[in-house]
Amino acid sequence: RVLGPRKVNLRSKIACRALAFSSSIYAPSHIGVGNPSSVENRILSTPALNISSCESDMITLNDTISLDPDIDSMRIVDLHSSAMINECSVKNGFVHIKGDLLLKLLYCNDAESAQALTMTRKLPFSQSIECRGAQDGAECSAYASIIDENINLDESSINTEVIIKLFAFTQHNEDVSYICDAFSTECETKTKFEDVYAPIALKNLCGHLTQNDILSCAELKIHPDARMIDCQSNVKIESCKLENNKFTLLGKTELNLIYYHDGEYSSKLHTLPLKYELDNRAHTDGGEIVCSLRADCISTRARSDGERIFVDQELQFCILLQAKKKLCLLERLEFGEKLARKSADITLCYPSKDATLWDVSKRYCKSPDKIRAKNSISGDDISKKRYIIV
Repeated sequence: RVLGPRKVNLRSKIACRALAFSSSIYAPSHIGVGNPSSVENRILSTPALNISSCESDMITLNDTISLDPDIDSMRIVDLHSSAMINECSVKNGFVHIKGDLLLKLLYCNDAESAQALTMTRKLPFSQSIECRGAQDGAECSAYASIIDENINLDESSINTEVIIKLFAFTQHNEDVSYICDAFSTECETKTKFEDVYAPIALKNLCGHLTQNDILSCAELKIHPDARMIDCQSNVKIESCKLENNKFTLLGKTELNLIYYHDGEYSSKLHTLPLKYELDNRAHTDGGEIVCSLRADCISTRARSDGERIFVDQELQFCILLQAKKKLCLLERLEFGEKLARKSADITLCYPSKDATLWDVSKRYCKSPDKIRAKNSISGDDISKKRYIIV
């Protein structure tokens, strides 16, 4: 009972999540006076990440709960809502999402001796969101943010209104070309290279985990006769690593147990370890793994038998995994003096066993196409050629 003015101090921790995307078009710079048409480029291709994101408009979900006429003077203490994504797929340029909105109401009667109770509800929803650049069949993940919650209690029913917004991501690999080397057939040239890291798509999904734990009332210093009223939790992922051909997410869940004993409501904070594993179906090529994810606790329930507290949690993950592939790109080509032409009518090159057509072309500053024509070579393999006419 409040007998006089009191002060309520609130402290919140806000987790900020940001994902930034851009399209990268790489072109080396040419320095000095020279003829760009004389430049021969060595072009390679590599798989690289193509990612698309989209978001829905505001979605309003309503629910009406009829009240038992025998219940007198009900009071709503709290409304907590969360959204679970059950299905997420890409087709015809749209991301199709199905899920459930889970509502948990904490309520009691106005009578002085009344104890708080909980009530849960489930509301299905579905939405299709246009997503530019999304490829049919690409891996997709999504999550929902709760924008607003409203509740209205009248004599015969409880009316709830929850506004949510959906966010979705798709990713796949596609081949891109890049210039790894170049030279001029007219001028002496110097090259400068730069190592860059191209992102490679590994996995993109909505993951679910049911975690069951048994806690000791004695260790938590909770009286055996205490009654569990409510339990809420937050999820925090601290690391992601690849081991034993599995992606392993390590973190913790922070529980807030609310219980009633001897006329008083109390709460207890407790931290539990979290481990979530994913099979590695993609080849990472030993590169660094980049993990972007959102982890949410969809529902938490706690009950006690006097000695132990049984906690059941339903966790959801929106996971995007990528690897960094190291590439050596041509950054700059500097033109120098004009090449001095040799007076010989025919020049022969005796290549080493591991030499390529490009190595010979760059060494003599000759066009690869002209060397192919002189030596009847269709590709780049010259391992069977004892000598090359350049």
